[in-house]
Amino acid sequence: MASGILKKFRTRSPAIREFLAEFFGTFILIIYGNAAFASTILEGKGVPDVFGVTWAWGVGVILGITISGGVSGGHINPGVTVGFAAVGKFPWRKVPVYLLAQHLGGFFASAVLYFTYYDSLNVVKSPCVQCNTSTTTCSQMPFTPNHLGIIGRLVPATQKTNTDQQH
Repeated sequence: MASGILKKFRTRSPAIREFLAEFFGTFILIIYGNAAFASTILEGKGVPDVFGVTWAWGVGVILGITISGGVSGGHINPGVTVGFAAVGKFPWRKVPVYLLAQHLGGFFASAVLYFTYYDSLNVVKSPCVQCNTSTTTCSQMPFTPNHLGIIGRLVPATQKTNTDQQH
């Protein structure tokens, strides 16, 4: 029964398959990398957690290439696609389809992350909480964990943050 349902969604068109492979490969890459970066910055961890962000980007690359590699070659980056075409290892006629898929995959991944972290992004109205005008430095943005991720979207925040009182 499940195979009958899946046959309805199966496409034999190589162009559509390559488009979808690049779209989802890029989507996964951007979701993993940007989610790690966003959660690190929005939790206030900053640069000390760069190791975790780097690993998340690496996992995103591995998963993106694994998802799209068998169908489209796993470019998942417009620079890779144009570079391969420039040296003659990829046909120029496919470049627009790949670029469109990669840009749309990145855009939709960014939109998902924007709505996931929407509350966190709106907790602080200015780029920094406390600014020292004499040295032009800013402190880290303090975000509470209840503003992060899917749980923060489902459970309303009950704590009042310091930023509500400062600005």
